[in-house]
Amino acid sequence: MVRFARGERCAAQETLGAPVNDAFAMTEILPLSGRVCIQGHLHQDLNMGLVEVIDLETGQPVAPGEIGTMVVTPYYPFRECMPVFRYDTRDVVRRLPAEPLTCDLAGIPGTSRILSKADQLLHVGTQVVTLRQLVEVIEALPSQPWPARFSAHAHDGAIDLVLTEAALRGSSPEGIERRFREAGLPVRLRESAPVDAETSLRPVRADLVETTFAARRD
Repeated sequence: MVRFARGERCAAQETLGAPVNDAFAMTEILPLSGRVCIQGHLHQDLNMGLVEVIDLETGQPVAPGEIGTMVVTPYYPFRECMPVFRYDTRDVVRRLPAEPLTCDLAGIPGTSRILSKADQLLHVGTQVVTLRQLVEVIEALPSQPWPARFSAHAHDGAIDLVLTEAALRGSSPEGIERRFREAGLPVRLRESAPVDAETSLRPVRADLVETTFAARRD
């Protein structure tokens, strides 16, 4: 699964001098996959399967502009190889407004990019904050802390945020909190974590270790 944050994607495009392909796929729903258009929508190949966006609480289809979990059903004969029916990916997306699309993939229905995993949403009063909202601000800091490592918890009407010491370089705590406020996010910056404690913060893909086939020790 490829999920570029805005700062990382822009830096890659500037460095490579070519567009970066931001795509979506997972083993459980192959061969259905999606790609992101120039306007930032995620368009799924609906020749391969049915994509629904359902409410996280009720399981009913969400209205335009609302967020929900993406549910995918691969079509026959693909699901004979991967027998999945209405697979709830737990990837949170926002259903696009009802107005006609004007992007380069307008002929293919789409949603927002992946915003978060369902269990990583933060509820601050009536506001629901997604993981992507936090990552976009963090990875746009002058220190360019890619990938973003942090710990975030909703508490007392705000989000308590812990960043690494490396992420804070070149910015003051007040300046970082102002960046979040400008993005509409009520964030309180708490203590920083030393570099050697980074793995205690939000894990990233490179942290995952496969141990299923490892030899067992006595």
